[in-house]
Amino acid sequence: MSGVSFNEVPANTRIPGAYIEIDNSLANNAEDQQEVLILGDIGTGGDVAINILTQTTLPDDAATHFGADSPIYKMASRFYDQNKVLPMSAIALDKVTPDISAALSAIGSKQFHHIICQYTDDTTLNALDVFLKDRFSALQQIPGEAYAAKKDTNANLVTFGTSKNSPFVTVMSINSVADINGDAVEDYEVAAAYAGQVSKSVSIDPARPVQTLQLMGLYSSASTEWIYSERNLLLYSGMSTYRTNNAKEIFIERAITMYQENAAGVADDSYLDIETVFTAMYVRARQRSEILSKYPRHKLAKDGTDFAPGQAVVTPSIIRGTLIALYLEMEYAAIVQDSDNYKDTMYVEIDPNNPNRINLVDEPIFVNGFMIYAGKIRFRKN
Repeated sequence: MSGVSFNEVPANTRIPGAYIEIDNSLANNAEDQQEVLILGDIGTGGDVAINILTQTTLPDDAATHFGADSPIYKMASRFYDQNKVLPMSAIALDKVTPDISAALSAIGSKQFHHIICQYTDDTTLNALDVFLKDRFSALQQIPGEAYAAKKDTNANLVTFGTSKNSPFVTVMSINSVADINGDAVEDYEVAAAYAGQVSKSVSIDPARPVQTLQLMGLYSSASTEWIYSERNLLLYSGMSTYRTNNAKEIFIERAITMYQENAAGVADDSYLDIETVFTAMYVRARQRSEILSKYPRHKLAKDGTDFAPGQAVVTPSIIRGTLIALYLEMEYAAIVQDSDNYKDTMYVEIDPNNPNRINLVDEPIFVNGFMIYAGKIRFRKN
């Protein structure tokens, strides 16, 4: 047998010639194109029925498909004001009796990293949590985050937020928001603008904080803005916050998920920031792509096996080296940190009960956002 694992050149050919395969398995540097899904009420005059997944490249497409009076059109417009890069699709729900389960079923296995939702009722948010939790799992790996927004009093929003607990849903708190003409905007328009800015940022760099990003076209119409303690309480209640300036422009203050406690009922901030969720998605996707691209049809041998360099074989040490190299690449991009710790804590084995399976546990340390600076100036006069 040859020392090289060929895919196309047969071992038994006797016909003269130079037969050279092209193998692209080491050249893949692609990353997933992130996509956006909008869920909202159907309007009048559209040409698409409810619960049909429909691409909406431009806001005008949403008007054509779902009606110019539809919330979907308004959300698509607000999103497009912030983000003109990521592709949009939409699913319309019946505005009298919206069925979120039927709408989510229409998605199939297509991945949407960002889902903008008109509704904030318990049934919808719980359904989104279950849906996205399943898609985040190791057996699906098609994760996403749902965005919503809710206007209410500070106290009511605190109550609302503390009643939820999902790392896959983020809700922006609304005091009072208007458009450039001073007309009130719907909560779901704020959600779309919020999603537009977050999605644009995390699709470029999942670890970079989204604070200070402006929700273009939206302005505060509140007579009194929420003070520091009120906004801080919201951030301890699973609710994202914004801040304003003298021109009443709106900027993301901190984007957090609704995850607040673990299965034991203990306070848990592991998925506090939305950037953490997207960094986890990114790191896993890069690992998965690296392994599946480089070793699609390889044999699995124990460490120390003496095989020819051209053979399509992997060992635990080869897998380890591949993931360390990937980690160093992500460290250089400031997605992860402390590569020495990563090397020291990684464990790779061939499964003792399944010789076709590699088991691995690693401990990446994500790079975090610089959000708080605490200093103390001890001045002297002499």
